Amino acid sequence: MPTPHTALVTHTLDNAHVPEWLKAQAADGYALHAYGVDVADEASCPDMNDGQHRVRGTHDRHAH
Repeated sequence: MPTPHTALVTHTLDNAHVPEWLKAQAADGYALHAYGVDVADEASCPDMNDGQHRVRGTHDRHAH
């Protein structure tokens, strides 16, 4: 059963299946935001984090 929450997910930059997967998840009622990130590239991580903050606002790792 879908939840009223929005999930933020990461994926590899070359993953061509992400748009199709997101569409399938949305059809099942899930709200997801996906971010491509290359964790081996230090500059890629802040870009992904900035995108997540635009969607979610401040980050609280301890929220349940």
